[in-house]
Amino acid sequence: MKLISLLILSLSLNAHALDNFEVQKTLDLIKSDFKSFYSSNPNLDSNVRMRFSPDENYVEQKNLWKRKLLFSGVLKAGMEENEQVEDFILSGDIVKNIVVMDNLQLREGKVKERPWSDDYWPIYRGILGSRYADHMFAYKDDWQEARNYVVDLSAKNIFESGDDDRIDELSPSEKYDLLFGKDSFSLSEANWAEGKYYYDRNGEVETWMGICHGWAPASYMVKRAQKKIQIPAYDGKLLNFYPADIKALSSLLWAKARFPVKFLGGRCNSKEPNLDDEGIRVIDQECFDVNPAAWHMSMVNQVGRNQRSFVFDATYDYQVWNQPVISYKIRYFNPNDMKAKDSLEEAMIKKEEFEKDNFAKYRSSEARQYVGIFMNVEYGVEVDPRQREEDSERFDRSHDADYIYDLELDEEGNIIGGEWYNLYHPDFIWDPADGARAVSSGDRYLGQSNWSGKDPVPAAWSKIYDYAGKRGEPLAKIVEKLIELSRQGE
Repeated sequence: MKLISLLILSLSLNAHALDNFEVQKTLDLIKSDFKSFYSSNPNLDSNVRMRFSPDENYVEQKNLWKRKLLFSGVLKAGMEENEQVEDFILSGDIVKNIVVMDNLQLREGKVKERPWSDDYWPIYRGILGSRYADHMFAYKDDWQEARNYVVDLSAKNIFESGDDDRIDELSPSEKYDLLFGKDSFSLSEANWAEGKYYYDRNGEVETWMGICHGWAPASYMVKRAQKKIQIPAYDGKLLNFYPADIKALSSLLWAKARFPVKFLGGRCNSKEPNLDDEGIRVIDQECFDVNPAAWHMSMVNQVGRNQRSFVFDATYDYQVWNQPVISYKIRYFNPNDMKAKDSLEEAMIKKEEFEKDNFAKYRSSEARQYVGIFMNVEYGVEVDPRQREEDSERFDRSHDADYIYDLELDEEGNIIGGEWYNLYHPDFIWDPADGARAVSSGDRYLGQSNWSGKDPVPAAWSKIYDYAGKRGEPLAKIVEKLIELSRQGE
């Protein structure tokens, strides 16, 4: 979810990224009316379908959800303090000098392995209890209506009917539950229970709620499920697990399990952050983060040098759009005359040359030079699940956004600070620690025992499945085996 979620349908692959004419047109707008541009949303796209209620109930529910995540430990590590860039980057050996970055040709970068797209599995549709392949279920847009449908047509009765077509349309969590038996359905019930809490409290479940906070890190920390596989249920009957089912279980595991997280930036909970007297800069520190300097060094080092993704909140305010980074491209500009430049040397200016600095009173006393940055970022977005027998990059979707800022430099060109030129900038960034593995609360009881995926799950695992399932957690050993089997023969 996005902790919170949007369904973005853009097919963009950075097609219009950094077109010279468009870059300069934007810079001209900033120069002509900085205040208006600062508060506008240059990245608002007609293809973006907002899933937020228009009133304060949205903010209240979002904060309740966030506290729940923090309490459960899903985003535990790093949430209490703003760590240093050195702690965030995969390698402690990072480049902080803008001249060195340019000499290393880091004006653009791309991750080595593209994050895979998945649904955000909304709570109002039962999370993984959603029977996405059932065309009748697809019309249910209210939690209670969707819940009544799966109760009236129970997974147990469908499985016992022997109707292969109907069994194939069961939800990802129902198929997972059937690996262990036909009576408990612990994981599915836990998924539906999450919506019941909000429905009983408010009479509805906000449509933005889902598990994007699980999908975003899983999309690059976990290998892509590639092919449909057949797995024996508890009684030996073969169940079809499609790539969409396996990706769903991966996203849920990473949404629920604890794992170490690196974090940069403050969390902005304000719908309308306070601006200074001129109305040209956010003065709420939590809504100014992440600082342009930290953002730039993280992007260039993590994506440009290490070719590894990270998760970022794509906008500054109370909305949270957790998205995995795919690539970036940079154009320099002179922050004084607002002209795009082909080289770093042309774009960098001395402190005394900066005559029209809107942020003069906020600058670091150590700043001696400045350079303007126009960065286009491509990031992965969600897709509706489909029962495809194979999954590949061609089914992924992405969107791109422009972020405009300047960097404060010392005499040698080391990056020491910066200022955003627009309110709609990244709020915070986070990334699972290198080598992190999402493990459910039940996996620790499995010890060294394993499952081949070719025979029914050992009966001795049933109590452990039930223990974890009631907490909404799939077992990592099951999910990881499903991924492995779906990639055999690659």
